[in-house]
Amino acid sequence: MELTTLQIQRVENYLKHKGIYYEDIKIEILDHLLSDIEDQMHNKISFEDAFYNSTRKWDSLLIYSSSFHTGYAYSKPKFVIEKLKTFVKYNNYKIFSITILLILGIKLNKFEIAVPHASIVSTIVNGWFIFCSAAIIISYIFILLKKVKTSYRFVFETQILGYLFFPLFMRGSNFLKNGNADLFDLSMILYSIVIVHFAIKVFRKHLEFIKTNIA
Repeated sequence: MELTTLQIQRVENYLKHKGIYYEDIKIEILDHLLSDIEDQMHNKISFEDAFYNSTRKWDSLLIYSSSFHTGYAYSKPKFVIEKLKTFVKYNNYKIFSITILLILGIKLNKFEIAVPHASIVSTIVNGWFIFCSAAIIISYIFILLKKVKTSYRFVFETQILGYLFFPLFMRGSNFLKNGNADLFDLSMILYSIVIVHFAIKVFRKHLEFIKTNIA
């Protein structure tokens, strides 16, 4: 049995009340809820009872929680947190691995690799860091112009935007000091590669969702 506009609106209000604001996750949950309610109504169950039965199944999944991977400062419905955690955790593992390398670099500060044409390499690498920042800024402007809130936008804002300051940070360091690269230098380069790769992935996911479901 097909639901009426008012009945669908009631389900949407339930999700809004539970804090489901990201369009990609809202569509996913809404589809599950509407299908479940319609299936029950086909079996002669009233909309009210079907709505109660379906939402009761989701109540425990929409209790607010947080996660290390998404940041304990951000409290969201459990279902949202789990979706975000699944999406970002592998990138976080890469970041953690590089951080370990960075810590080793601080401990083993005598470890250095001679870099031929260090001044040229330094200019190229600093140009790369500036490119990374510019790419992040431009991508975020595109995301804002779309005016659609998705979980991908949240990830971009909380896990990528902070790396805008890479060029400023590297200018304050002794990058390729004395023509040598240490573990700190290598860690910074790896950080930038991982973040840009992840930023491209998040940006594409956001635009693909809009193209498929909104545009």
